[in-house]
Amino acid sequence: NQFGLNTVFEPNDPSHTIVDLVFVHGLGRWLPDDSDFEGVRIHSFGYNADWRSLKPSPLDVHAFGESLVEELVNHPRLNSQDTSIVLVGHSMGGLVIKKACILSKTNPDFAPLGKRLRSFYFLGTPHRGSNLASTLKNILRALGTEQRYVTGLEKQSELIRALNDQFRIHYKGIEIHTFYETKPTRSLGLVVDQESATLGYMEERPQLLNASHRELVKFEDQRDSNYRSLRNRLANTITKIRADRIGAVSPGPSARPPTLPVDRKPALTESDIAGRFEYNSTFKPF
Repeated sequence: NQFGLNTVFEPNDPSHTIVDLVFVHGLGRWLPDDSDFEGVRIHSFGYNADWRSLKPSPLDVHAFGESLVEELVNHPRLNSQDTSIVLVGHSMGGLVIKKACILSKTNPDFAPLGKRLRSFYFLGTPHRGSNLASTLKNILRALGTEQRYVTGLEKQSELIRALNDQFRIHYKGIEIHTFYETKPTRSLGLVVDQESATLGYMEERPQLLNASHRELVKFEDQRDSNYRSLRNRLANTITKIRADRIGAVSPGPSARPPTLPVDRKPALTESDIAGRFEYNSTFKPF
């Protein structure tokens, strides 16, 4: 993946864009050809998390989340239109999304962005950490290096606890969709099990996919059942956003009808009052 925020598809008429759909990392390959995604601008956000590099990296989820927020705020297309924003993250990408959400809701400079966040899709995100992170950390330590973002993915790590405590407060008003793996990765087992891949929120919509951790975002073609499950859920989100925008522009049947004029008698003039007074003054009782 290229680093930073890259626009991979722009609607034919950019002025009619209703949604900015951001994948952290990758995905979105077939969606531009799908009529249900008309008016959707698609982006990919990449960050340098190559754990195979032997050079130690000072970067972590907080740094990646800051980068995502800044990219969204400063993108010329995104900051010139009041579109809804849908974020889709795989594995650690979901944690990056959570951090970006927290920053957008707590920093006044990012408040306009926070109001536009509509839906989050988490695919195999280790919300409670992963046992594999501890194994990977030990491997890297044996090689004489360390990656901060790997340490943060361990179960019960300080990063995981802080993210969950803060995100629980700031996600209100945002739809939450979680997908989890059900097939083991060869020689590793389940990289992120169901318990860690789901949040347990009342508003959350969890769903299993018949996939390993990597296959959650790697599809054979558009007939792949996992692709269809994700595509259909995203299409439903886009449909609801489109309906909300139409409803905001056109008054619905519950709109208050116009007030009808009341038939009132004309006000009396001074001459009318004077004439009545003269008439009464000449009246003689029997």
